[in-house]
Amino acid sequence: MKKLTKTFLFTLLCILAVSVTASAQDAAKVMVNGEYIKMDQAPIFKDDRILIPVRAVGEALKCKVDWNHDTQTATLNNGATELNITIGATEMKKINVSRNPIDIPIELEVPAFIENGRTMLPIRAVSEALFLDVDWNEEERTVVINSKYDFIGIETAGYIRVDKEGKMGFMDLDGNIVIPIEYENDGAYGYVQGNGTYAIVKKGGKYGAVDMNNKTLVNFSYTIENIENLKTKAETSLKRKGIKIPETDAYGRDWR
Repeated sequence: MKKLTKTFLFTLLCILAVSVTASAQDAAKVMVNGEYIKMDQAPIFKDDRILIPVRAVGEALKCKVDWNHDTQTATLNNGATELNITIGATEMKKINVSRNPIDIPIELEVPAFIENGRTMLPIRAVSEALFLDVDWNEEERTVVINSKYDFIGIETAGYIRVDKEGKMGFMDLDGNIVIPIEYENDGAYGYVQGNGTYAIVKKGGKYGAVDMNNKTLVNFSYTIENIENLKTKAETSLKRKGIKIPETDAYGRDWR
């Protein structure tokens, strides 16, 4: 009888060990820009969505992460975009970092919740709002997050400068590239002009102007010293095309 009991206990322990090992193997992982990150709470699958702990991932993405206990709201800020996500809410608030910020509500298919003292966020919605690429590797059971750009600037008149591999361009607030990332990386004019009607960009060491469809308004022949002349030429070119410089941008803000 004792021998049977010992055999039973040994078998049970083996089964439990196998179960724990399988569970550990099945736990999803998160990779950010090619590196696995450490988390004290594994990702959770809910309604076909993956939620991951905000602080571990936010810090890996070089975001400032804050928590407001009174409102039960997590905040992530990467210097260009701020996200406010409240526990149980079906929307998160996206705020562009700017002197005239805009609040953009984004619907969440799965609200954030707290698990084992950790705030769990729907990673796809968060990643896309921060202009990141996110994917799921089923074979490796890994959430893969990668930065799309080397630098994301501060929004001006509804557009944001983005840099990649030494070049710059502009995207709109939805993340659509409107001026291709093909111009020289220059910090002097990393924002749009004329309340969002054109941009001053640099090519071949000289400045020129393009409209927001990347059509050349002024050829690339200007230096930094005569930028004001370039602006005048660009706005004259727009008028010839029947495009009037508006009093405000598309969101009712004046950037002049």
